[in-house]
Amino acid sequence: MRLRLDPWSADQPQIQTLEPRNTRSEIHFMEGPDWQAIPCTPIPHSLEYVYIVDGTRQLYANVTIEDQDRLVFGGLGAIATGAVELHPHGLRPAKLSYLDCQRLLVAGGGYVPQSLRLSPLAGQCPELLFSPHTERDNEIHTPLNGLQNMMLHIEQQLSHDLSSSIEEVSVHPIQLKSLVFQDGRLRRDNPEKLVFGIVKTQYTHFLPPAEQQLLAQLKPRERTPIFYFKYEGETYARYSWYVRLAAMPPYMQSYGGLVRVEAYAPPEVEDLPPAIKLVADFSGELLSRLASESFKDRRAPQNLIPTGALEKELKRRLGAKDIVERRIRQFLMESLNPTS
Repeated sequence: MRLRLDPWSADQPQIQTLEPRNTRSEIHFMEGPDWQAIPCTPIPHSLEYVYIVDGTRQLYANVTIEDQDRLVFGGLGAIATGAVELHPHGLRPAKLSYLDCQRLLVAGGGYVPQSLRLSPLAGQCPELLFSPHTERDNEIHTPLNGLQNMMLHIEQQLSHDLSSSIEEVSVHPIQLKSLVFQDGRLRRDNPEKLVFGIVKTQYTHFLPPAEQQLLAQLKPRERTPIFYFKYEGETYARYSWYVRLAAMPPYMQSYGGLVRVEAYAPPEVEDLPPAIKLVADFSGELLSRLASESFKDRRAPQNLIPTGALEKELKRRLGAKDIVERRIRQFLMESLNPTS
């Protein structure tokens, strides 16, 4: 197996993990015929643990992998995932948990590469171990897609491991002890799990025009009624609602300060689970408390404070991109000129 640096820069445009611009999914309104803003309720005293799950990835270099008569696209990169654990009533400090960082050699075309070890350089770069990972496609974007897919898979698994099941919180009165929010939309089908995705950008208009108008009218901590839908081209369903986190300056577009929250739903429309409605009712209060401010985060208020702190730590664990890139180039040069 021989690696050569690909002239296509690893700084190619980043994958946009956005939703489709529109959807033909049929919408079902779950809270009666009245479509109007709903004020938030207090956070339940039973809630003790809130987890915010997120991940990031970095492609250091695109390479081609040569093995006898095979030539496949590959890439050297890393993914990092983790969670912030906090108490919703502030009774203990927030902490970073379940942090994980992996470096990967991604190969396309179903090719399974060998693991790659780059020895440390004193004072410059620690030892770098890249584990093998293969993808079926063999295109120039395959390495970046592979990192993204792997990161999302680990995020989803962590969210599911930390979450309660719907059955656990179906008894009355509901005693909700823990809650899991995942940055971005949910990408698996698991209606038994109580996991909530937070979508920060509102490019997709799910609602009919008349109902869509309510989004611009929401006041801080208010939400829309819950609706049910399926993503176009996918079989799994979601419960969802919009929340306004904070008031925005008048020069901002009307969807500024909004997030869309979604939860798993069964494949066919059923009665709304009480636990979903409970979380929707106090989501405006909880998420507004966690909202960031513009002088600290340019993505405020949608990029929550815990999310920003987690991102910072995960990026630190990925390492300095320019240093790792130089070490990769040096390694490739040494492998081609072993006696130099």
